[in-house]
Amino acid sequence: EGTSLKFWLGDSPASDIRHTPSEWRFFPDTGLVTREHGAWMIRADASPLGLGRLAAHGHLDALHVSLWHEGEPVLIDPGTGAYFSDSSIRSELADWTAHNGPVPVMGRDLPRRLGCFLWSGHHPVPRVEIDPAHDQCVIRFANESSPFVKRSLRHTETETETEIEDQVTGSLPHQVTWQFTPGTQILEGADERGWHLRLENGVQLRIDFDSPSLGSVKLTSRPVSLRFGRIDSAPAIQAQFTGSLRTRISTV
Repeated sequence: EGTSLKFWLGDSPASDIRHTPSEWRFFPDTGLVTREHGAWMIRADASPLGLGRLAAHGHLDALHVSLWHEGEPVLIDPGTGAYFSDSSIRSELADWTAHNGPVPVMGRDLPRRLGCFLWSGHHPVPRVEIDPAHDQCVIRFANESSPFVKRSLRHTETETETEIEDQVTGSLPHQVTWQFTPGTQILEGADERGWHLRLENGVQLRIDFDSPSLGSVKLTSRPVSLRFGRIDSAPAIQAQFTGSLRTRISTV
């Protein structure tokens, strides 16, 4: 409400939220899609890469999904780190592989990073479709160095489960890396297709994988930045697949 902020920022822009017959909300100016359902909150990214013609400040986070359960973060964006203190960490946190969209195992080489804030160009903007009949959101994406991929998001009517389904054209192996927040515990007793998780608030969840061609599923640890200038380590689970992968996160 201060006059100084209004001087620099002006009046708030008019809202352009596209409400749908279901509980999904699409914000076309930012490319974000959200849904709150019971204990779950989901946010999906279908945004352009960055600002202006050079995609300034962009991160390669198209198709990334963040997830909360009862207000506690479950799947997170890895953050930014800092601009100049560690260039390798900064580049890692902005890369395709730091986000949980499906990425070819061999990687994607476009767009290319040209500097601290600049990229070689934009990737195509993902397409968003809200499907009221199945109460799901579908995001489609392809670029010059990667096959067409489709990510479908839905919650179950019983409010106990969130389902994320990835479909990829062709036979090129892909991987998805689910990044959890620091403090998440991966519990013993996991099998090859599922793991038990314990959040910091003590709530236990299970993550399961289903694919007609499921490759390796492994537990790893990666850097994350919960706030600018800070780096932590947090657990992640990486699943490789060909064709399609269905990930379910459910309450225990």
